[in-house]
Amino acid sequence: MPRRALHAVAGASVAGAAAGIKSDGAPDVALIVFEKPTPTAAVFTRNRFRAAPVEVCLEHLPAGRGHIRALLVNSGNANCGNGAAGLRVARESCAHAARLLGCAPAEVLPFSTGVIGEPLSLPKLKQGTDAAAAKLRRNGWPKAAKAIMTTDTRPKAASVQFASGGRTVTVTGIAKGAGMIHPDMATMLAFIACDAAIAPRTLQGMLRHACQDTFNAASVDGDTSTNDAVACAATGRLELAGARGLAACAAALREVCMDLAEQIVRDGEGASRLARVTATGFGSDAACRRVAASVAGSPLVKTMLHAGDPNVGRLLMAAGKAGVPFRPERLTVKVGGTVAFVRGARAPGYTERRGERAMKADPVEFELAGGAGGGQASMMFCDLSAEYVKINAEYRS
Repeated sequence: MPRRALHAVAGASVAGAAAGIKSDGAPDVALIVFEKPTPTAAVFTRNRFRAAPVEVCLEHLPAGRGHIRALLVNSGNANCGNGAAGLRVARESCAHAARLLGCAPAEVLPFSTGVIGEPLSLPKLKQGTDAAAAKLRRNGWPKAAKAIMTTDTRPKAASVQFASGGRTVTVTGIAKGAGMIHPDMATMLAFIACDAAIAPRTLQGMLRHACQDTFNAASVDGDTSTNDAVACAATGRLELAGARGLAACAAALREVCMDLAEQIVRDGEGASRLARVTATGFGSDAACRRVAASVAGSPLVKTMLHAGDPNVGRLLMAAGKAGVPFRPERLTVKVGGTVAFVRGARAPGYTERRGERAMKADPVEFELAGGAGGGQASMMFCDLSAEYVKINAEYRS
């Protein structure tokens, strides 16, 4: 399943099971359990309409001072838009898992993904939790990756190892997401564990930084969902070798996040092409992010990518509507490393044939230089196809 070997994380046991939440009987409950209360960091959706499990996570993390025993995940139902009943299901599912594990309910974090506005069956979720708890294994990551899928066509997992102080440290993660993917966390979940010893506050900073140019720089369809979360736990089985070891761990975490983010974009609903847009010289990193996001989120750019059409005018349009001031005569646009637009006009020597060749790359690379000072940002995105419309038109049927 993963593109590289998937390594177990010391101090973590993982499982996936079927609870009947999904109508087709596919696995729909995942459980990640740590040997003891473990430093855990998390980032969540910025959508104002947050799902019940997100609200409960935000209650439990401070209550446990960032130390968590288990992550409980269901797919097939988002448990969002269900009012007080949804909060009750999220809280009682944590209490049930806590009884199984012998810990406090606040040491369990709940996560859900799937259809919004449908009641989530607590009996089914409890049944799935029981089944997953009976299957916990150190090497259970692939099973859990399948259990968190919704419209994904394939499970997503990544693993990185590095040496620190003569020991091998492991960072392993799984993710789901194929639609409602756009910066600020979208309909995606990711769960990562490492066996290093890292304090909760330090881990939170590492995770937030790792997400900035990975999960928060990925776009499928421009929609930001209600349930999204990335959680990362550090089991503390291995001591890092000082600041150098911590830096190596941060780099490994970012690598896992980048791998998972790319897998999500490649598996975008109906997607067949991957592209990366890099914006530089628009005055600041924030301004460059706005330009890159405008390009990556443009339906016209996405359909151009799907067709393999080097329509530079659509890149100009997307940059111009980003709300970032720049002088068009200073803008330079490259397609696949070839200058296509410079000094306010089509670049001398640029031809449609050269552009078409560049559009066959994987990923296709777009570069926009604003000529207004510093700043840099990149985003990954996929094409927009008729299949995307079909998948989402039939989502609840």
